[in-house]
Amino acid sequence: MKGWKGLVVGLLISLGASSSVSGQELAVPGAPTLLSPSAVLMDAASGEVLLAKNPHEVRNPASVTKLMTLAVVYEAVARGEIAWNDPITASRRAQEMGGSQVFLAEGETFALKDLVAAVAISSANDAAVAVAEGIAGSQEAFLRHMEELARTMGLRDSRFKNVHGLDAEGHGMSAMDIALLSRWLVNRHPEILQLTRTWTQTFRPPPKEFVLVNTNTLLKRYPGVDGLKTGWTSASGWSVAITAQRGTTRLIAVVVGAPTSDERWKDITAMLDWGFAHFESLVVAREGATVRMLPVDEGIQGRVAAVVPETLAITLPKGERQKVRQKVELPARVRAPLKKGQTLGALILEVDGKAVKNVPLVAGEAVQRLSFGGLWWRTLSSLWPWQQEAAPR
Repeated sequence: MKGWKGLVVGLLISLGASSSVSGQELAVPGAPTLLSPSAVLMDAASGEVLLAKNPHEVRNPASVTKLMTLAVVYEAVARGEIAWNDPITASRRAQEMGGSQVFLAEGETFALKDLVAAVAISSANDAAVAVAEGIAGSQEAFLRHMEELARTMGLRDSRFKNVHGLDAEGHGMSAMDIALLSRWLVNRHPEILQLTRTWTQTFRPPPKEFVLVNTNTLLKRYPGVDGLKTGWTSASGWSVAITAQRGTTRLIAVVVGAPTSDERWKDITAMLDWGFAHFESLVVAREGATVRMLPVDEGIQGRVAAVVPETLAITLPKGERQKVRQKVELPARVRAPLKKGQTLGALILEVDGKAVKNVPLVAGEAVQRLSFGGLWWRTLSSLWPWQQEAAPR
């Protein structure tokens, strides 16, 4: 790609065509032609969409649904509502699940971490139901958590009728929602990649040994792939959400409803090849990073950290990194009182001198204002000790 052809911000390419980005035309060479009916390629760091085909078309993604099931589990553990070693007992409903399974028996008990491994690695439907019931009491109650978390993530196309993805009327997600969910997972709970990149793992020891085998065969065939989830039913077709990292760039590729498994993998590979060949991520500041310490007038504390509330990253055409500059806009001093999260300024990214992306800089903690007595004492203390210089002799 010769030169900066446009700003890769919110880049959305209709296959085989160029894209209008912020009023400018960005010609992207060699965008692959996809066989699948719906697909998205996204930069995991910036969230920028690099390639899309029918991104908001709602289809049943089959077991890719389990990414939302796993997201609810990881959030519950993070909040302390359940622990990884807590026991979960399989119900008759879990035992009677069909499709991919680890053949749970009613009354059989496993630690949460083992059942989650069965869901993440080998897409076990019975384990997904057992986890949902163990956390929320019933699958129906767990579905409400899934819907609530989906709204929090901004997923506008998703409707959940079960936790496993088997065909059900009204159950569906779009490729865009799956990409957003995948990005949320790898950024907020990157530890999930320890499971999704695992090829085999023993689930049930001898004498009834059962070994989990990962359904994501791209783990063995594409360098950098470490997740996330496959899906298939005869009615929904072949779907997959893949994430792969090369250097500092992590991409998320999603295909929904491919007519064959082979076409699913061909589309995913073509998107990843194209994405890694033409783009790279630049992470300027991670969430929570302190950009500068500011003096605080009239505050209990004398300084406050100006922090980044969300990761600031941008996707660039290969070779354009040197054109990016940071600009910090902050006052020299601030005055108390300050609320935690109060906007103090901004961190701006510029490319060739033009602002392309920014995040606010906010107070990292609350700073209360000194009382009148406190202000008086601080002023007096700043003058002490005071005495006249001795007269020269």
